[in-house]
Amino acid sequence: MRPARNVDEIIRRMHDKVVLRLGGYGVHFEDREYEVREFLNNVLKLERVAFIYGPFGAGKTTFLKTIAEAMEGGDTMFVYYDYNPAIIRESMPEIMAYVGYGVKNAILEALKSIEVSAPISAAGFTLSMNLGKVINVIIDVLRRHGGELGRIENVVFVIDEYDRYLREKLRDFEYHDISGVAGGFAQCVEHRDVMERTFKDLAQKRLYFIFALSDQAALDVADKLGGKGHSTPYLFWNLPRRSFENILNEVLRHVRANVDVELLWQLLGGNMRELDELVNNYDWDVAMWLRENAINRIKNTFDKYCKAGRCGSISKVLNELVENGNSAARELNLGEFVGQPDIVRGYFGLLEGNVMVRLLGAWRLSGTSDVQGEPWFGNDYAYQIPAYYWALRAMIERRTVNVSPDDVVRTIRENAKTMP
Repeated sequence: MRPARNVDEIIRRMHDKVVLRLGGYGVHFEDREYEVREFLNNVLKLERVAFIYGPFGAGKTTFLKTIAEAMEGGDTMFVYYDYNPAIIRESMPEIMAYVGYGVKNAILEALKSIEVSAPISAAGFTLSMNLGKVINVIIDVLRRHGGELGRIENVVFVIDEYDRYLREKLRDFEYHDISGVAGGFAQCVEHRDVMERTFKDLAQKRLYFIFALSDQAALDVADKLGGKGHSTPYLFWNLPRRSFENILNEVLRHVRANVDVELLWQLLGGNMRELDELVNNYDWDVAMWLRENAINRIKNTFDKYCKAGRCGSISKVLNELVENGNSAARELNLGEFVGQPDIVRGYFGLLEGNVMVRLLGAWRLSGTSDVQGEPWFGNDYAYQIPAYYWALRAMIERRTVNVSPDDVVRTIRENAKTMP
């Protein structure tokens, strides 16, 4: 990989971009220098199929779109498939091309001509990316613009929110299509003849295929590729503490709100989507946000587990969780069971419900040193945001699912290392 600009210039361009509005105040892209270097030096080191996974709202989409935009005009082109159900057009995602400004508008205009067709994916499954038509359009435009095709050396295909689309739009909870399409890309990476038949002139470039996933079940399907096509999962975590607090303090200088910054770290853990929810949908009402987005999230997850015929009531789920946790804590000499992630391990629907995430191997796009040692982040499992851990811990300690926001905050103040 030979980036068109040096890494520091790419980072500067990313930091110049406003990516979020909190209470009417524009927040610039923050931090992620480590992730940029890892992405350029490791993810794009080899032609591969990569899975960038992590908590909902950690910033995977923001990161990928911002780095794609920052690298426009060089020798790397991003082709971005956005399957966000809010913007998808029937069976077609929104397709963006991040390339030199001289041809970007021509490519985007040409992409609009692609008609929605019968949904047949690259692997013959249920969903179409119209890959062949997209490739033809891009090649045609690059050829018509004076040697642009020759200038491009790297093409990065990003498939974002595919898991969410399959789940919410097609009600496909098994994610077979992810396995099929990712497997098809892996075949291209491993077999030159397959690559040339599929990608034509673009096969002469270095090609990368990146899936951004949030759903743990989808990641489990993807992980079954077992390294084919250099397939690798990369963990992308929430913002580190210092950067999160910098954003909060900057916003609070422009927005009037009575906020405990330390408490928000213990609840959100650097998750910008949940901060967006708290500010723009709950008007900084921490108690209401905590009830709806953490306490009720866990109760609803337990309820789904019950409705699948696995337990009689959510209170019984909690009791069984506590019994199993106490037993495991004694066996492993871990002291009192209070919801430690490596004991809970996503059981009782907490993994499928995306309350927790499994940490796959050592490949991490994000540095996690500032959360290692926090009670919500283990060696093999973690809670997607700290609020889930503290809400569940309040339930465990009180032996009831009917806890209040005050109960959760009290649990935090009594047990968090950095709380006064």
